[in-house]
Amino acid sequence: HARLVSNPVERAKVQMEFAGRRLEEAKTASPEHTIEAIQRFSKDVKVAQKTLKQGSDPVQIQAAATVIAQKAQEYEEILQEAKVRPGREVGVAAIEEAEKTLKELKEVKEEVAEATNVLEETDEVQKGDEPLEDGEVGL
Repeated sequence: HARLVSNPVERAKVQMEFAGRRLEEAKTASPEHTIEAIQRFSKDVKVAQKTLKQGSDPVQIQAAATVIAQKAQEYEEILQEAKVRPGREVGVAAIEEAEKTLKELKEVKEEVAEATNVLEETDEVQKGDEPLEDGEVGL
């Protein structure tokens, strides 16, 4: 269970794994259960995104953001496949849900990418700071 992982960054990665399991369920579910599985997938992705924001270690956040972005890309491809399957196979409503979830997933990827860029910029500023002389106090 993701709640057993105390580190928010690690928990976000676990939650993203759970999201992938929901997507796998959607691939094999009956049309009426496909929508529910996709909705649970979407919820899990949002929870992972929110949890990642709770992290405090920039290095861990950046590493997790990379993993989450990779997972999001994989999941996006799976959703694209579901979208092109015939409507009678997955149901028209499931295809619409997949399209909606694809948009949300793209937003997650963009937000994670922005967070990674901010962390990289912050890291560059910190690296560029001049060393303090003996007796000086940094602010």
